Amino acid sequence: MTRRVLILSDPFTPPAYTPRLRFLCEYLAQEGWEIDLYTEQYESIPFAHTYPIHEVKVYRTRSLAEWILKSVWSLLTDWRNRYFSRKVRKAIEGKNYDLVLCCTFSTFPLRAAWDIANERNIPLHVDLRDLDEQVPGAQYQHHRQWWVRPFREWYRAANIRRRNSILRRATSISSVSPWHTEYISSILHRTPSTIYNGFDAKQFYWSEIKSDTFLISYIGKLYDFQDIRPIEDAVQELNLPDLRLQIIQGGIPTDEVGDLIRQSSIMIVLTNKEAKGMMTTKFYEALGCEKPVLCYPDDEGVLSAAIKATNAGIATDDKEAVKAFILHKYAEWKANGFTHQAVNQAEQKRFSRQYQTRQMEQVLSRTIGMHQGHQTLVDICWTLFYSNTTYDFLHIRGNKFNSLIYRLFGIDLVRCRAIRAFNRLPLAEQQTRVERFYTDYLLPRKISPVWQMIEGKDIILVSQTMDLIAKTVAEYIGAKAFHATPDKEEVLTHYADFDIITDNMSDLPLIRRAKKATIITYNNRARWERILPPEVNVNFIETGREKY
Repeated sequence: MTRRVLILSDPFTPPAYTPRLRFLCEYLAQEGWEIDLYTEQYESIPFAHTYPIHEVKVYRTRSLAEWILKSVWSLLTDWRNRYFSRKVRKAIEGKNYDLVLCCTFSTFPLRAAWDIANERNIPLHVDLRDLDEQVPGAQYQHHRQWWVRPFREWYRAANIRRRNSILRRATSISSVSPWHTEYISSILHRTPSTIYNGFDAKQFYWSEIKSDTFLISYIGKLYDFQDIRPIEDAVQELNLPDLRLQIIQGGIPTDEVGDLIRQSSIMIVLTNKEAKGMMTTKFYEALGCEKPVLCYPDDEGVLSAAIKATNAGIATDDKEAVKAFILHKYAEWKANGFTHQAVNQAEQKRFSRQYQTRQMEQVLSRTIGMHQGHQTLVDICWTLFYSNTTYDFLHIRGNKFNSLIYRLFGIDLVRCRAIRAFNRLPLAEQQTRVERFYTDYLLPRKISPVWQMIEGKDIILVSQTMDLIAKTVAEYIGAKAFHATPDKEEVLTHYADFDIITDNMSDLPLIRRAKKATIITYNNRARWERILPPEVNVNFIETGREKY
């Protein structure tokens, strides 16, 4: 079955021209997906492509005055997103799509993607390449002109606010490392998919190239949070003949990068302990070419773990270890005329663009299926189990003052304090405690008629319980997805055709839209019958008891 996808992207800018998206599109097109890609016009696109790329001209003259005016207006009103949205919506009139995919490193063009998906009632998948929060301060904006820098924290905050607003409405989300997906999950109470960046095996591959010079290469932009000086010092102290350190920050055609890496003896990857989840494309490209990676410093995170798992090289904070690594590879180069890193081939394949395309295909197909198929939305607390799962798990008992604050301001102080204390525990211990709670406490409290009803159905959990509890229950019962959120309008953006099973009166917005509603009552059926709209197709399961 042919899938038709509308893809919206931030501009294709040099030097790499958004390799994650362009290779994804190329491989999806080869697999029979019909693709329309719209992006902002920036510079002429220098690479060949088999799918249509439509460019929208946002800046007419590219003058400094126009850039300042439109940038300030976009900061205040999100003008750039709104303008792009209007242009794309007009361009696609009369065309039908199964899904909107938005790929971005920031906020553009998230709003346009949501406008189109919402207008056409089709699912939206957001693929995030970066997060503003992953680097210290507002370093992504630090390279801007001096007169812009005082506003960078404001700009960053506006980006994050606008980004999160759309992410809450997206049908599904993916990002580039476990840190990114865990962070998104912590702020949105959803679980995105992890789809790493990677290398294209047609361009980045091992080939024996002998060289008269031992080249240590760094390719890419240098940010303020990256420091190459310790490696420069190490090279200078070694003072080896025939060794050259080259730093290239741009100007290389994309089809020449692979040859440059293969000619190098060591590839430098720079990181920062405060930069979270960053796995630079140059690591993957060196991995594909099977060239030794020298990562400085050791980020003690996902990049370091990937280097170890793939045997791609070394990640270290120690200048002496840097020098020892260089000497080891220098001896290899002296003996052979080239260096070759014996990477773990099985792990290497996990980071190829082809592998990631298969992952993305599965995510997009599942997202389309979730939206188009008939789902059963199921509450957790007092619906699947005789339990307020958060309160029982954290051993919370309310008080009159807490009840008053909740009634006045909608804030549960006792619950918030208990969750903050739990979140300070190590992640492994959190998971162990929740799994034990599920098996030892919740399973004996199953509400049997509900479990009989959901057997064999496509289940989506919708609950205001803790994110980790919802995630664990979903995994154990085989639910297709979960939403641990009080925002019912957000849930309605994901599903067009569904039944619902709940005990919760706050689920009334979902009940009104459901094909069929099953209500679990606790001696309160009469109240339910008073508030339910007459057109709702409803069935009651009466427990004959109070909740507590």
